[in-house]
Amino acid sequence: MTTINHGNVIPKIESEISTENNSRLLISCGIIVSLFAVILYFNTLFNDYAYDDTAVITGNSLTTKGISGIPEMLKTSYWYGFTGINDHLYRPLPIISLAIEWQLSPGNPYLNHFSNILLYALTGFLLFIFLAILLRDFNLVLPFTATLIFIAHPLHTEVVANIKGRDEIFCFLFFLISGIALLKSIDKKSRAWLIITSLSYFLSLSSKETAFTFILIFPLIIFYFRDIPIKNLIFYSALFLFILLIFYLVRTSVVSSLESYTEKDFLNNSLVLATDITTRIGTAFYVMGLYIKLLIFPDPLSIDYSYSQIPITGIINPVSFAAILFYLLILIYALVKLFWKDFISFSIFIFLIPVLLISNLFYLTGSTMAERFMYIPSLGFSLAFTWIVMRLFKLSTAKEKYDNLISMIRPNGKFAMLIFVILVLYSFKTISRNSDWKNNYTLFSADSKTNSNSAILHYDLGGTLFNLAKKPGTSEYDRNQFISSAQKEFQSAFSIYPEYFEPYYQLAESYYFENKDSLAIVYYKKAMTILPEESNLIKNISSALIRYSENGNSPQMIIGKDEIARIINLLIRSRNADLSSRLYRVFLSYNHADVKSLSDLGIKFYNAGKYNEAIEKFAKIISMQPKNVEALNNLGSSYAMIHEYEKAKKCFIEVIALQPDDPVNYENLALLLKQKGDSVNADVNFAKAKELRKKSQ
Repeated sequence: MTTINHGNVIPKIESEISTENNSRLLISCGIIVSLFAVILYFNTLFNDYAYDDTAVITGNSLTTKGISGIPEMLKTSYWYGFTGINDHLYRPLPIISLAIEWQLSPGNPYLNHFSNILLYALTGFLLFIFLAILLRDFNLVLPFTATLIFIAHPLHTEVVANIKGRDEIFCFLFFLISGIALLKSIDKKSRAWLIITSLSYFLSLSSKETAFTFILIFPLIIFYFRDIPIKNLIFYSALFLFILLIFYLVRTSVVSSLESYTEKDFLNNSLVLATDITTRIGTAFYVMGLYIKLLIFPDPLSIDYSYSQIPITGIINPVSFAAILFYLLILIYALVKLFWKDFISFSIFIFLIPVLLISNLFYLTGSTMAERFMYIPSLGFSLAFTWIVMRLFKLSTAKEKYDNLISMIRPNGKFAMLIFVILVLYSFKTISRNSDWKNNYTLFSADSKTNSNSAILHYDLGGTLFNLAKKPGTSEYDRNQFISSAQKEFQSAFSIYPEYFEPYYQLAESYYFENKDSLAIVYYKKAMTILPEESNLIKNISSALIRYSENGNSPQMIIGKDEIARIINLLIRSRNADLSSRLYRVFLSYNHADVKSLSDLGIKFYNAGKYNEAIEKFAKIISMQPKNVEALNNLGSSYAMIHEYEKAKKCFIEVIALQPDDPVNYENLALLLKQKGDSVNADVNFAKAKELRKKSQ
């Protein structure tokens, strides 16, 4: 055995060290890592569905079919069961696993969270085994510590606590299995392991597109840590390229069979607004700088960094400039030290290669920024961090013999203490963040405060609050609180982005839910300026107009007759005969008579003593608006003046039915009855009016 170099250069050791000699220690360390993962995420077991879980589980038409939906999942894109749109993301494996769990226990988030925890615990175990085999010539403290740092990192909460994160978990998990099998194949000189390597890599590709970058990482793993002939390195590289090609052909045959949809919107990815190369690069590096900050100091965390949380900025922005300089320096270092097989160089590549895929530098992704994007790159950070701290504490990175875990920790006390403190801090943050993932309300409430400039977060919180208000069994007090808070969040959303359709629409819906039809119509109209022909919007504004008119109100001051005519035409085109005919009656009030003009004219006739002419005008109003309280009162008074007491009485009784809590209505009826000579019933109504006035005081 050669002497191990204690610098950064990866040592060359000719004799193969058998891992079987310390297999018990390896298994023990792996189990510790797994148990640590379970402890960290145990409190997610009792969480509900949250965030994207609706899209991949409860709101996904394929997942909710259970195993019967699997054949279609294999033939459609990732989001197809939710949107019905092909978006060129082909990830059948995670969605199939969720369908199987739905088959076993429909609508049960406990099982989904339980599976995520187990899979993450398995990831921790396999990551340690993979690193221990990969770094067989290094101090076992290095892979063990790096694995613990990786497992504890709070940035991973989005992956594990969000059931939808199954795609990230599977992608990395099968990468690890493929990597272990690859190293076994090389170390044991057995091609049989390549079957597992190939199959696992294909499954990783079937989980998420990040696996495309592994085509570069696998050769680097071999190059840095195994001395094999160049022809063998080419063979392994060609094997992974072949697997990638097979998957690409499968993926292409599936996603090209449906109508494609590739539009990117700036609400989800603000970089769409970066119209020139300098702002594109500046903003992309601003985000990449934030990733470094969160890797080092993971607080605060958020589910959303969409418009306008991340500013569109140029390369002279201090954060962007510092990030450009940092990434340039580590890239130069990695390239310069490549052929020295430097450990930090390797760690940098493990970080940089998958980061480039989501950097928005070469093409725009679906998001400005996401913490889940750091899941796999954080392995590079964990390795580099552990190596640097070991060197600072002057710990040997060369292989040492340990009989048990205590013998690993005892000689490295100060180092172990620092790592322990870091793990405790990470653990507190992770467990605390898991609580935010309890449900959509807790998640959006927390994150809308953290990232208060995100229009989508405010809209999502508003929608969640509105749903809580509509939930059966909600008390009147809670319902009013939820509605009021929801309306504030909707207003915050469109104040950030004034052309944001959904918050206008949902704000209108909330007012309609409260029977505040005039406000509902106002915000339905604003939504129509953005999406003039949206079918649900057209139906709902029609319902609001009809109800507003039927309740004795005149919509003329809120919406013009030309707008109503256009809505009627849209209803006719959509073959909604009932709504179109009912709305047409509202439209007639614009063309055949103006309610206010009729009312003013009727009052003039009444004051002039022309009661029959007044009755004609007030009756016309009632024919158009049967619940117009003012017109009913005026009509009753006009009838009374010509001694048509029964007709007058009928009008006043209708008014009381519409407004049973107004004492004036009972007084009007009482006066009529007294005038008619019915003093008994007159006194009853006077008493009712008096009672109501006392209650209102």
